[in-house]
Amino acid sequence: MVVLEDGVKTCRLCGRTLPVTHFHQARPGTCTSRCKKCHGLACRRCTFCNRIFVGKSGRKTCSPLCGELIRGPTFLICQHCGQLFGPVNHLDRRFCSKACKYAAATTGRKMLRRTTRKARSAQSLLRYHIQAGHISRPTTCEECGATNRSIEGAHFNYDEPLRVRWLCVPCHRRWDKRQPKHATYTVSISRGNDEVPS
Repeated sequence: MVVLEDGVKTCRLCGRTLPVTHFHQARPGTCTSRCKKCHGLACRRCTFCNRIFVGKSGRKTCSPLCGELIRGPTFLICQHCGQLFGPVNHLDRRFCSKACKYAAATTGRKMLRRTTRKARSAQSLLRYHIQAGHISRPTTCEECGATNRSIEGAHFNYDEPLRVRWLCVPCHRRWDKRQPKHATYTVSISRGNDEVPS
């Protein structure tokens, strides 16, 4: 270890003369004998090819190729189709392909809500009379008195299509929850089937 008078020092391992800022501080006023780049380096033996190499502590192999070869390929079983796949880079993979991933995510069934024929005809008849000018749509909600919201015609009974309450959308939803009129029903269809039952 040679310390020069102008604030530079020679590394014991690589032999380069560098400023003292390139060395770690061992204790106040003194620096380590190796530069920061050489700090922790030592002669080690590769656990795969048995070659001697210079590396930092913790390194077991001389190259990334030896590191991959010593670990060996990893194969996993697909959680959807049950086939063996690999080698994989990430151990958290669960499916062999995107097709298996998408197939596992789908349930095979799809639920649709459809409007009953009576409710559809009552709503279309009310819409016709509003567009024709026979009925005027108010701008105030009958329930909460709001004027800055969209106002809808809420039917008491679909057998009387022109007898409605004029409510804003939130009040209409709350009223339908309190007094359901069964305007919709649930239909379950298969994802592979394009036909929707009527």
